[in-house]
Amino acid sequence: KNRKMKRLYTLLYILATVFAATAQPSAVKKAAKSALKLTTFKADGTLLATGYGAFIDKEGIALTAWTPFIGAASAVIIDGQGKKYDVDCIYGASEIYDIARLKVKKEGKTSIVPIPIEQGQQAAGTDTWFVNYDVKAPQFSKIPPAKVETFMTDLPYYIFEQDNAAITDTHTGSPFVNAKGELMGLVKTSRTRTDLYVA
Repeated sequence: KNRKMKRLYTLLYILATVFAATAQPSAVKKAAKSALKLTTFKADGTLLATGYGAFIDKEGIALTAWTPFIGAASAVIIDGQGKKYDVDCIYGASEIYDIARLKVKKEGKTSIVPIPIEQGQQAAGTDTWFVNYDVKAPQFSKIPPAKVETFMTDLPYYIFEQDNAAITDTHTGSPFVNAKGELMGLVKTSRTRTDLYVA
C-alpha cells in the first residue's frame, strides 16, 4: 500500500511540475492564432526559404523575418488558423534586426486575427513566452528576458539566454509575447552564441 501511495504521489508531483512548466495565460494561447509561417520562392517557382512572423492588423499587415526574402521572387503566408495568403508588398525592412513589414492579399470575408503590440516594455526576469508556430498544436516556452535595452531611441530590444539552444535559426521571426499576449518582437538568433535577440 505504501509503495502504491508513494508512486501515486510521485506521479502527481511530476504531472504538477510539467503543468507548471507548460501552463500559460489564455491571452498567450490566443496569440498563436496571429502567428504565421512565411515561405519564399525563386523566380522559377522553387522553394527558397522559410521564416515566421505575426499579423498585427486585421487588414493583412504583418511583421516577419526579412532574411527569407533575400533573392525571392514571390512569397506566401499561412496563418495560425491554416489560411493561405499571397504576399502583396513589402513596406519596409531592417537587415540589422531581420524584420520586414508587409501586407498580404486579403480577399472576400477572410478573417485575420491580429496580435496587439505591447505598450511600454517588459523588465528583465518578467514572464514572457516564445510562440512556436503550428496550426494544430502550437508550442509555448516560458523564457524571461535576461537584459532589456533600447534601439531607435525608445523601442525595447530584448536579450534572452537559453541553456539548451532549443530555439535555433530555423525559428527566425517567431514571436515573443508577454503575459497579456502582446507582441514584444520577433526572434533573431546569434551566429556565435545561444542568445536570442527580440526587437
